Amino acid sequence: MNRRFVNLVVANYRSKMLALHRVDVSKHLFYPSTAEAEAAHAKEKENNNGGGGGKPKPLRIERLRRLPAPITGFESSPTTNPNWGFGSWREDMFVLLHGPSGRGGGEPGRILHANGDGHVTLYDADSHSVISVPDLTEPKGDTPIPFAIAGAAGEEESLYVMRSVPKEPAYNNNKCSLNFEVLDFGGGGDSSRRSYCLGHRSNLQWQPLPPPPMVDGRFAISTVLDGGRVICVSVRSPCLSSVRDGDGTFCFDTARRKWWRSGDWRLPFEGMCEYVPELGTWLGFSPVHPHHLCAADLSGVAMAGCRAEEPALQHVWEDFNPPPVEETSLVLNKRFPGIVHTTRVHWEACQLHLANLGSGRFCIAKVFRAEETISLSCSFDEFPTTKDILTVLIGVEVVRGGEGGLRMVKHKSKRFKFPGNRIKWVL
Repeated sequence: MNRRFVNLVVANYRSKMLALHRVDVSKHLFYPSTAEAEAAHAKEKENNNGGGGGKPKPLRIERLRRLPAPITGFESSPTTNPNWGFGSWREDMFVLLHGPSGRGGGEPGRILHANGDGHVTLYDADSHSVISVPDLTEPKGDTPIPFAIAGAAGEEESLYVMRSVPKEPAYNNNKCSLNFEVLDFGGGGDSSRRSYCLGHRSNLQWQPLPPPPMVDGRFAISTVLDGGRVICVSVRSPCLSSVRDGDGTFCFDTARRKWWRSGDWRLPFEGMCEYVPELGTWLGFSPVHPHHLCAADLSGVAMAGCRAEEPALQHVWEDFNPPPVEETSLVLNKRFPGIVHTTRVHWEACQLHLANLGSGRFCIAKVFRAEETISLSCSFDEFPTTKDILTVLIGVEVVRGGEGGLRMVKHKSKRFKFPGNRIKWVL
């Protein structure tokens, strides 16, 4: 692998701090070779099947008892995030930066953090230093989408940030204004603004970009195409699951700084997907619960000036299945057998993360929330509550199979629960 470490940003609800942990995934999630991973997985599956007789047992997932000690911490904005509620993490943004391209594929360790007020800092995990970075031109809004795009050989990367900011009144979440800007660390050809590694320049600043030509909606899926030249986003209607007029998929040419509409469909993923050069395809998560790892060819989407055909998934691999739905029913009074108290527990994926480690290996991080719903047969009222949180880390490898196809090889999986802590970002 090109990378040994995955960076976990974990929120501690007691200290109200965001702690950065670096997990050695080569030790915890991967076998030394593909053959060893396949042999270990086949043996475990055979043992769980009881030698071919009886009902198969689910594969056991080892518990990760503790994370490595945090190497630094970040504070969220006290003005936009005073109570640290369930959705408060959506106002923070973390981005892993690789630095100049052509450095030999070393371990990336520069992490940019922007809080809800738009204040930005850059932490270098190798030197344990903090670098000053210009603040965003305005607060980021809800769940910003960052794109770190590598520059030419030896050049610094550019960071594009796209965000939806709810319009007034604040409670009307169906109306959003769209903001799009870029911070070019390489200076865009201007030597006076080149390389924050060699010294921060006071005139390094965020540049506004034209927003996508769309009606009100939310960014649902995003990726980069054409070697990073094109940014592509799909928009989800705020009210309906079907595509409405003005919604669909849009592409932005970073060189010409122009948008065009690629189609009236959405990319076949959930969240962000990533192009993997060694595999020649895009990987992400399926839009269907429980959102397994999947692959699709998006090379035909970046066709400026014309509508592209809707891409379809080519592979879907089962990476992890959450516990099954549990439902119990109880008759409260034998005199009234029609009144039934029902308790239903189902697991919902609330966070999906995919970290590309290089050489076809990936770390999948999924956070599942157990929703418990209590209802009475004589009432339309339901009382949902969050019963449990389960976080799973999965090491997988995608390799070429017969006739140029792809297949997934599972390595190791770890689960953990830390009361009062929760993963927010995986980098």
